[in-house]
Amino acid sequence: MRLNLTWGQLAQIVKGTLTCGDPQMPFEAFCTDTRSLGRGQVFWALKGARYDAHEFLDVSLSRGSMGWVIRKGARNPGQNHPSHVLEVEETLSALQDLSAHHRKRFSIPVVAITGSNGKTTTKEMMAALLSRQGPTCATIGNLNNHIGVPLSLLELKKEHQFAVFEMGASRKGEISCLTRMIQPSLGILTNISQAHLEFFGSLEGVFEAKTEMIREMPSDAPIIFWAEDAWLGRLKNSLGNRGVTFGFKPTCDVQIREVKEHSLEFLVGHAPLSIPLEDIAGFNQLNVAACVAAGWRLGLSLSQIAHGFSHYHSLPMRYEVRELSLGTILVMDAYNANPGSMKAGLSSFCEQYPHRKKIAILGDMKELGPLSSQLHRELGEWIRNLPLKEVHLIGSEMRSCWKALDGFSSFPVHHSLSVEEALEALKHSLAPDSALYFKASRAMEFENLVDTLCSITSPL
Repeated sequence: MRLNLTWGQLAQIVKGTLTCGDPQMPFEAFCTDTRSLGRGQVFWALKGARYDAHEFLDVSLSRGSMGWVIRKGARNPGQNHPSHVLEVEETLSALQDLSAHHRKRFSIPVVAITGSNGKTTTKEMMAALLSRQGPTCATIGNLNNHIGVPLSLLELKKEHQFAVFEMGASRKGEISCLTRMIQPSLGILTNISQAHLEFFGSLEGVFEAKTEMIREMPSDAPIIFWAEDAWLGRLKNSLGNRGVTFGFKPTCDVQIREVKEHSLEFLVGHAPLSIPLEDIAGFNQLNVAACVAAGWRLGLSLSQIAHGFSHYHSLPMRYEVRELSLGTILVMDAYNANPGSMKAGLSSFCEQYPHRKKIAILGDMKELGPLSSQLHRELGEWIRNLPLKEVHLIGSEMRSCWKALDGFSSFPVHHSLSVEEALEALKHSLAPDSALYFKASRAMEFENLVDTLCSITSPL
């Protein structure tokens, strides 16, 4: 982060008051976490869901930092403080105002990505693709919310030639807010599925929330979207020439023609393109297609696009394949889960390992609201006919899935309330000819389960 501002300029941008300190002194960077605050740094106090950083404005923090950005009235009279204190109406809004101001300094292609599934993977692919053409700023990890996006934007530097940011949302209006900050020159919509229904209420609510991005972008900015998505397909007529479609149908602007063992074959416009990729999961084929479409629309040549993918590496916990010393394959896909990503992941898993004994370990899907029981039950009904050896369901919400499967499937189904309860049975599933697929919402902490199983070096 190199902001190249003074405290006085910062005060103007965020509409705050510098209650102490020299307005001409430089303001280059800040930290929002007291645990990683270095001596002489500026502390920006934010209020989160579980904490309010203003509670940490104590003597030690005043001595260790050179400045604070805080909420008006948060500092008691006579309280110790650093040399500079900037007070604002609301520190999160101030952070967002600063990031929007910083973004306007750059006239470079900026890609924004949203959708129900695949945002982070698509972002990583797009960043790998563009970084081969020049320095690229991208969202770190999945910092895609109302705090993560402004922090990511503030990492933009003068040497950057491209930028890629992902946007997540759990409330109506959040995508609009994030889009206004990012000011993208191109947008990607991955898909619409039953994610965050607790907040959006219905698939129509999800669609309305995700497409807020379009309404906040310039009327001529390209929008990349999956044409075969039941909801996104509706955009074709309204977007006209600015809409760029990807998918499997011949009518798509970027068509997936063939899936080979180590490559994907496309028609881009009317030109053939081969992307060399190792172990690409079925649902990730669409993420690749989205990036091909975006690169093509940004003016990259087909050879540049193909070469760019050679530098992509998948992220941990997103269809991460591990092979144990005893020959068992573990597929860790438990960064998050909703009904759409569950079905896509399971389908890819079954296709990828046709000759192994396939075991699915599935945990609760969170944030589905009043429809949670129904959606878990429907998932169970869908799983019934998959070519699986056995299924292990973990968590209280997975009980509905178990009821839909128990006695209705050709394979045994086990239900446990906790990871610890399921662990012993899973240890006996490790065999040279088996493949295990792990999928759950992040709150289930399946990484602990997988790490324990990976530590087993011989059959029980």
